[in-house]
Amino acid sequence: MPKPILAPFVAALTLVLLFINAIILAPSYLSGIEPHWTSIVIIIFFATLLGICTFWLVRRQQYLQQKYRDIESMADAMGAGLYFMDRDGRIIFVNQSALNMLGFSRTEIHGQVAHDLFHSHAMNDNIPLHDCPIYIRTIQQQTTYQGEELFRRKNGTIFIASVISNPVSGLKPGSVTVFHDVTHNRKIEEDLKRNEAHLRQAQAVARLGSWTLDVVSDTLIWSAETYQIFGIPEGTAMTYEKFVETVHPEDRQQVEQSWRESVEQRAPYNIKHRIVRPDNGEVRWVRERAELSFDESGALTGGIGIVQDINDVHELQQRHENQQALLIQQAKMAELGYMIGAIAHQWKQPLNSISLMTQSLPLTLLQKPDGEHQEVINNHVREVQRQVHFMGDTLDNFQDFFSPSRCREQFDALQATASVLQLLEGQLMRHQIEVEFCRTELPFIDGYPNEFKQVVLNIVTNAKEALCEKNIPSPRISITTSLDNYGSPCIRIRDNAGGIDSRLLPDAIFQSFVSTKGKSGTGIGLSLSRVIIEEKMGGRLVAENVDDGACFTITVPAAQNPP
Repeated sequence: MPKPILAPFVAALTLVLLFINAIILAPSYLSGIEPHWTSIVIIIFFATLLGICTFWLVRRQQYLQQKYRDIESMADAMGAGLYFMDRDGRIIFVNQSALNMLGFSRTEIHGQVAHDLFHSHAMNDNIPLHDCPIYIRTIQQQTTYQGEELFRRKNGTIFIASVISNPVSGLKPGSVTVFHDVTHNRKIEEDLKRNEAHLRQAQAVARLGSWTLDVVSDTLIWSAETYQIFGIPEGTAMTYEKFVETVHPEDRQQVEQSWRESVEQRAPYNIKHRIVRPDNGEVRWVRERAELSFDESGALTGGIGIVQDINDVHELQQRHENQQALLIQQAKMAELGYMIGAIAHQWKQPLNSISLMTQSLPLTLLQKPDGEHQEVINNHVREVQRQVHFMGDTLDNFQDFFSPSRCREQFDALQATASVLQLLEGQLMRHQIEVEFCRTELPFIDGYPNEFKQVVLNIVTNAKEALCEKNIPSPRISITTSLDNYGSPCIRIRDNAGGIDSRLLPDAIFQSFVSTKGKSGTGIGLSLSRVIIEEKMGGRLVAENVDDGACFTITVPAAQNPP
């Protein structure tokens, strides 16, 4: 605060005027002459003027001092540090925030050179004042300085200060500087940059990009890895329409339909599709997932999602599925001899019947009157046709069984199971195995009918062989159908062959090359059966021991829109 200098000035001026007045009036008093009235008026006038001037100057000084205190209070209330320095770089004013940040008291900092006291200059304290960038710009060049500097607290610790300094002209030229401690902000920025670098690296390793859609501005913001996945130069302005252009032409309708359904149902967006990279024309598979956002009226406002390059995974999965299909077909071929034997047994009875009827036909005609010959021949033809039709059905079932299903379709599980039992009927009857097929109405299922038949065939054949190997009296296989608690069709195949070794339950029995038949078994039948039911058809295949035998339960989802 400036010192009060007006009071001494007014006192000195009063003494001077009194001295002048004494010199003027002294001769009159010494000679005994009364002073002229004009002299008295002049003295009164000057005294009054002196009083008015003195009063105005005192009030002016009080006003300026109050203003200074107000400015000082406002400066102390600032969140930023503030200090004034003169042309020599000495601090002539500092606010409380600066004192708090620097750790000095007002008396410790007042009159000190700011450059020497707390300006660290990148930890190099040997830079002279005239080389200080703040001093050069504001004092010498009379321009504004803005930047970041290192300031040193009283305790020696360093912090990063964001500095703005402006020159000040007038009676006391110098500069005014405002600074903020941005150490925490810079640390956050460094952490953010480091996290962004880690995220970018992680996305590159996982081949996983991210994107954000703003419907209002029609902008699509991609991460660096998303640009890399799509083969588009990073920074290219993107929109939803430009994204659709990168989708494989055969998949565009599916992608747009999936997007519309997600918007209409306000549900997450999840789709697998192909893209065509514009940089090299390469076709690749990607998986996209997104969460969409809507306003209060239900209108789409945007979304945030991820896209992952799954081309390698898709190719591996494709090869895996092809290998599984090959194994399934090889397993069928391994059972070819057994099935041919079953068909041969199935055909023996109708062939014997046809042979006997043909041999007895002449004798029958001789025993009948001429008028009944045509009826006998017609009956013979009908019976032969019935036997041939039975043989043809058996052959059709055989062909269906060895033909892999090309695609998923809806089919009747009861009918598929019945066709398998028809193929095995001769074999089961030859070993005097009783078969109970308790049917209850089931909904259609969605899957691969011929592969499903193979599963039923594997389980029934295993049961037959276990019954024969153990020479079970009154051998029996029962097949029952029902619905589980979720409405999914269940087919239970149960025998009375004594059950499975408990060490193989519940899952070891389904592992590859695990067999209960010793050297005569391949160990892939039940393994492939689980693959077919669980991986290809989305169901479950469970084995357990019940009472006097084993029970296999096949559960498959019901078709959504059955015929």
